[in-house]
Amino acid sequence: NVKLEAANYSEDGVFAGCLNLKSVELNGTKQLTNYTFADCTELNNVNFGNGLLSIKEGAFYNCTSLKTLSLPDSLRTLDAKAFEGCASLETVCLPANVDAVTAPVFYRCNQLEKIDVTAENTNYKSIDGVLYSADGSTLVEFPAAKAAGYRVPTGTTEIGARAFYGNPYLQIVSVSKGVQRIKEDAFAGCKELQYIALPSTLTEIEYGALDESEYLEAVFFGGTEQEWYRLGYYFDHNVDVYLIKEPSFAKQLTDVSVVNG
Repeated sequence: NVKLEAANYSEDGVFAGCLNLKSVELNGTKQLTNYTFADCTELNNVNFGNGLLSIKEGAFYNCTSLKTLSLPDSLRTLDAKAFEGCASLETVCLPANVDAVTAPVFYRCNQLEKIDVTAENTNYKSIDGVLYSADGSTLVEFPAAKAAGYRVPTGTTEIGARAFYGNPYLQIVSVSKGVQRIKEDAFAGCKELQYIALPSTLTEIEYGALDESEYLEAVFFGGTEQEWYRLGYYFDHNVDVYLIKEPSFAKQLTDVSVVNG
């Protein structure tokens, strides 16, 4: 067990690879640097105490015994991959003062079913277990074990960078009308993704948004052929694009015409 009183390290990986470490108590530590507890595979209890402001990339990388997290109210920043590979993590709740989340915070947390947010947080909220901006306009991060199929809700205008990155279970996604942008690498590495429906309101698909999704067979687009080509997105493998009246898997697809294939 380790107890840290106001310990602030500038070095990365201070306790990395401590295979017998099971419990950590922090009090007054302001920042957990990159890979602080990486590969502490027996770590199953973390008391964050008071004063922690940020958790950097890989701080809890591959802490495979962590099942739950009680993050402190003082926390402000969560870096991408902060909890990468926490394979036993099932739920997490973001506290009130978190104001900067860089997805994917919970990359390869393949048992994580939901990301909750305390009601006092004015920057983010949880919609049915999925992390969104407080106004619901941006989908920030989708938990890996949430579902194999997902319909992005009405009111969303942007799917954030790496929001679904590397999801190992996702197979079907229906993006609701109103979404305008899909950011960089949003669906990259979703190895099981087969079908995605996109609305006519879409004006931008950033680089790599659908790359490395090798089983992606078809995209169903609600706009015209000209609108699709205007998006200028190039897949990294052969994908059929179909035009449909309503890009939704909630109803039977009808009036389909092929753009390319």
